[in-house]
Amino acid sequence: LPRHGDKSEGRERFDRAMTFSVRQIRPMTRTCRHVLSMLVAAMPLAMVIGCGGLPATVEGVVTLDGRPLSGAIVSFYPDTSGPVAYGMSLDDGSYRLKTGAKQQGLRPGSYRVTVAASDTQTPEAGDRMTPRVYDDESKTPLRVEVVKGANRIPLALESTFTASSGKASR
Repeated sequence: LPRHGDKSEGRERFDRAMTFSVRQIRPMTRTCRHVLSMLVAAMPLAMVIGCGGLPATVEGVVTLDGRPLSGAIVSFYPDTSGPVAYGMSLDDGSYRLKTGAKQQGLRPGSYRVTVAASDTQTPEAGDRMTPRVYDDESKTPLRVEVVKGANRIPLALESTFTASSGKASR
């Protein structure tokens, strides 16, 4: 029988209590590590599609021979893989890009820009206002670099631009 003040009984109870606690904590630790690793893996995705949308926005004014171009479809094609950003110019030539139906902005990077406008709703039926070279993704002379944050990119087109020379002919 242990005497009063015998440390072995207290020590034994303490060891049992600690063993019980460690057994409960160990599965929780594994679960916490698993949850934490999932959160870390999902952070880049959350930064892109989470609060605030994509990391870059683009707006500007598109002109043809120095005059605002209304009703032009402006498209930014990424040099690497990714979605195309697009917008339509207003009466004053201003445009703002979006990616998809509701997503404002786009990813930073290098882009080929196309601009197409016609006198009527369907380019086939009406006269083109912009030379064809500007609406061909592979031939367009318009190249831009989009950086993180707000980008203001004016697009100055010339109606006499020729693709063969890469210059405006007068």
